[in-house]
Amino acid sequence: MSELPLEGAFLIIEAGELRKGTAMRKAAENSQRIAAIPCYADDARALNALIDQTLGEAGLRLTPPARQLLLSMIGGDRLATRNEIEKLTLYGHGLDVLNEDDIAAVIGDASAISADDAVDAVLSGDVAALRHAMAKVSQSKTPIFMILNGCLRQFNLLDQMRAEMESKRQPVSNVMQTLGRQIFFVASRFSKRH
Repeated sequence: MSELPLEGAFLIIEAGELRKGTAMRKAAENSQRIAAIPCYADDARALNALIDQTLGEAGLRLTPPARQLLLSMIGGDRLATRNEIEKLTLYGHGLDVLNEDDIAAVIGDASAISADDAVDAVLSGDVAALRHAMAKVSQSKTPIFMILNGCLRQFNLLDQMRAEMESKRQPVSNVMQTLGRQIFFVASRFSKRH
């Protein structure tokens, strides 16, 4: 087996949101041989611009309530968002203005497409939520390894926290102040069950 030449070889590492100061981000930003390319989630301004551009090219407009409904149903994944808006332009061919009924008839709820939802479902043992999240992840063509990586990160963090508590006899509150900063709770997810 021959070795691959290093010159001209590329290694692409895809990661979720990396906060400033994380080891991988530091290594990439401080290196002259590595390029870190951030990809930010769309905010309301970017989503409105995408809607205006895509629908404008098709000669379509939205009523204000239709725009609000559309914005509430897109945004979790750029590719899924673009696909949903393009699907809307096909549906609206021959029309001038689209209303809420048109949006409801065509657009799938892409706002909640997230590997985090699947990871949360795994960690909470909620099989129904996992099935629902995986169906959305599959529709968005999000790579499955992102869910696996997310689960591994969370289990590793929980393991570290447990080891810290046991080896140093630390109370949960102390461990949460140090390692727990990487844990985020979403109240709405758990309010339905409690």
